[in-house]
Amino acid sequence: MRSSMKKSRFIFLLSGEAVETAAQEVKSLFEIAGGSCRIVIQNGFILVAESDLRPETVKLLCGRSAEIRLACELKAKIESSSLKTISNIDFSFVQSPFCVRVKDFRSEKESTESAEERLASVVWMALQDLGRTPAVDLSHPRTTIYFILAGEHVYVSNFIWKQAKGEFVGRAPSEKPRFHPTSLVPKLARLIVNLSRAKTGELLLDPFCGVGSILIEGLIAGANVFGVDFDKTKPKDADANINAYRRLYKHKNYKLKTWDATKLEKLFKPNSIDAIATDPPYGRSSVVSAKNINELYEKFLKSTHKVLKKEKYLAMIRPDNLKLKIDSKKWKKVHESELYVHASLTRKILVLQKR
Repeated sequence: MRSSMKKSRFIFLLSGEAVETAAQEVKSLFEIAGGSCRIVIQNGFILVAESDLRPETVKLLCGRSAEIRLACELKAKIESSSLKTISNIDFSFVQSPFCVRVKDFRSEKESTESAEERLASVVWMALQDLGRTPAVDLSHPRTTIYFILAGEHVYVSNFIWKQAKGEFVGRAPSEKPRFHPTSLVPKLARLIVNLSRAKTGELLLDPFCGVGSILIEGLIAGANVFGVDFDKTKPKDADANINAYRRLYKHKNYKLKTWDATKLEKLFKPNSIDAIATDPPYGRSSVVSAKNINELYEKFLKSTHKVLKKEKYLAMIRPDNLKLKIDSKKWKKVHESELYVHASLTRKILVLQKR
């Protein structure tokens, strides 16, 4: 049984843009992968989680993340960066050739090159003491050891995954064939998809799909997607945008339809949707099916509750000033945090689980 499996600790460097929400994304990704996740340490954008997942599975789940910058398996945590203290660490996990990388978040830093050379010499001697023949290869190492230095803490870890540069390049709203000024940037759209816990092959619904930003990131994550929008021009725009990035999908299983997000139960069977991720309208000029925004959100939540499967998730962005009434008998509030857009606009990320 999974509960009897040995648990490991993993350390993540998170994006500094929305640390609270990034930690929630980590939990969501572990849940998507079917593993346990207990947050052990959260120090700014450094997060340590304990789980029964294997490193290779963690690598896969990081591949669809929005906010994780670096992931490693934590091997030791010490309170001193002195060479004597570090030399007492068990480096038996290191396979040669190896290399050392340093992330230094201390106020007084030494040069990265100097720190890496200094720490590599400690590892070298530790391997010799273990009867190994150490070797270093900076380009193609078998083991990459990350030393993460933060205050008085030193985290010694085995590299798993690093976010590739340009992960979201080419999918900005202005780069899509069909542009709309309120479209989500791809990183935020991916975050909302992940918070909805949409798994590979599951049906992800965006009831306010617009020009398809969330649908595109859902397809990249491996979900089957269905987008609806009250504005009859939007499904056509979404279709053009989805097809522009078809090279990024392992499959292209999607549907689009002009529909009212407050009447989803007339389009879908009860309890048939696996996940909902969406960015509903928040301006008075938006084309909606209600007299005002409050009424739209109220009717939308009632409708989504009818079509979403029990214990599944709805992740959405909502206006900061909206007094949203959530029926606690129908929904469990899993997460809510502020999302800074610009000086005059703050919105909130909300995650609900159907009871």
